Amino acid sequence: MPAVPQGLLAMVNDHGDASSETSRDSEDSRGLQQGDLYVGKFGDCMYVKQENTLRIGFQNAGGFPTQLGKLKEDAIRQGLVRWEFDVFGMVETNLDWRVLKEQEKLPARTKEWWEHQHVSWSHNRTGTPRQPRQYGGTALFSVNKAAHRAVEKGYDSTNLGRWTWTRYKRKSHQTLRVITAYRPNPPQGPFTVYAQQNAFLHSINREICPCQAFLVDLLHKIKQFMEMGDHIILLIDGNSNMKDSDLSKALTNISLKEAILNKHRLQGPATHKRNSMNSD
Repeated sequence: MPAVPQGLLAMVNDHGDASSETSRDSEDSRGLQQGDLYVGKFGDCMYVKQENTLRIGFQNAGGFPTQLGKLKEDAIRQGLVRWEFDVFGMVETNLDWRVLKEQEKLPARTKEWWEHQHVSWSHNRTGTPRQPRQYGGTALFSVNKAAHRAVEKGYDSTNLGRWTWTRYKRKSHQTLRVITAYRPNPPQGPFTVYAQQNAFLHSINREICPCQAFLVDLLHKIKQFMEMGDHIILLIDGNSNMKDSDLSKALTNISLKEAILNKHRLQGPATHKRNSMNSD
């Protein structure tokens, strides 16, 4: 795995070694541990990808441009292609894809990035489209060989765009389901992800905090996937301290483990500028 980007968390269920790049020694994690702070690079160094490696990445994209050909989209493309990711999850795509032209939608605008691709994506579709910019949304790219292993895809059934997933099948009939998810922040304004989800929950008379609703619903769905025999990799921006928050405890209780911290045995860095002491 690469050094931890903003908001990265990978959690895998403990069926055995379902991760891909865990053969490197933990000494690849470099930096200084200073009390609760981790200064410098954390995680595995990015090497040339070896044969029989499945490279999985995750990033809070902070929004795709509303128009094609912008520098930010090219930067995203270069990063994904350069490091040869097989599966890559993104959150906060920040677009209402319904109001864009067909060539501007996610599969069309990325189809030339690789020889083969499979895209799962979701955004809030519970209200009437207003404008291209809409906070939230998730996406999951499967590239080349991984695209050929994809057998099914789906998303949060509430249509809030809280998560999306792709299911893969090996020749041995083992199945892997990779989920990309975004848990909202507490309320910060009228058009935030929290506000969107809060409005919908009230409209269906579900009196529950969107953060708690996310946790309840995601846990229920993951348990269903596990009962089907799937290995699980969860890529999530949890907007929570992933050492001792309600989210981390709940995921641990259903036999998920935090893959990066579990491997490197260090507390890890903060993953957001708001937080100088703990990793989110």
